[in-house]
Amino acid sequence: MKWLAARIAGCVLLCSATAAAAEIGTVASVQGTAEIGRGDRWTAAAAGSAIAQGDRLRTGNPGRARIVFQDDTVLTLNEDTEVVLDESVFQPDQGSVRSLTNLVRGAVNAVVSEYYTNRGSDYTIRTATATAGVRGTEFIVSYFPERGLAEVIGISGRVEVRSTLADIEDTVYVTAEEVSQVAQGQGPTAPQPFTGPQFDERRERFDFVGTTRIETLAAWQGGVGALGASRGPAVESFSARQERIRRAQDAGNLLSDSPAVLGQRQLGVRF
Repeated sequence: MKWLAARIAGCVLLCSATAAAAEIGTVASVQGTAEIGRGDRWTAAAAGSAIAQGDRLRTGNPGRARIVFQDDTVLTLNEDTEVVLDESVFQPDQGSVRSLTNLVRGAVNAVVSEYYTNRGSDYTIRTATATAGVRGTEFIVSYFPERGLAEVIGISGRVEVRSTLADIEDTVYVTAEEVSQVAQGQGPTAPQPFTGPQFDERRERFDFVGTTRIETLAAWQGGVGALGASRGPAVESFSARQERIRRAQDAGNLLSDSPAVLGQRQLGVRF
């Protein structure tokens, strides 16, 4: 009986570990160095690598990575960036779609799928100093821990920016080509114009093509998008896309795919 109890306990632990590492996304493209942290282990990220809830992602210098999630949201990490994927719930049939990502350092660009326009959905990116609610926009968030400073840049739409401190109730709204900063212990600055070469340079940081590329539901809905590419092939499901990527890692047949298109879409974001 002892051996049976041990086997049952082992199965429970294995099932728990499997559930904890449930796949929530896939690495779409990597340029330079990028790593996935799971538990106390870091492994190199490559196109097709599975992403699980609780994973940490970090890029080197040089290093950039683009992640496609099961809700078809696209998150692009600039160089020297680290994020923690704290929560990802994708149960649209039950009206439950949530995502929580912590930006530890660096800069990310998020293009969030239409699922987050539905009532009850919540897409969150958090830094140590700032939170913001976004409706109908593409956006860039940067956090500089050595300066204790977060920066929110609107690309389109309207962004609600606040401090993470509950006793600071100031709120500002950043629209397209505007920026607001939130320093540690302070409220957000008034939105300022952010246009011309500076704006273009920030966006271009996320414009890259790695060794392998995949399309996304969000990508193809916008036609010609931020990367300047034309509309790609028909939309495929997340699971079908994963299988194609894995096959392509062996056959190398994704190198001729069209670049991912990150166009303007209807988004619902909270970070």
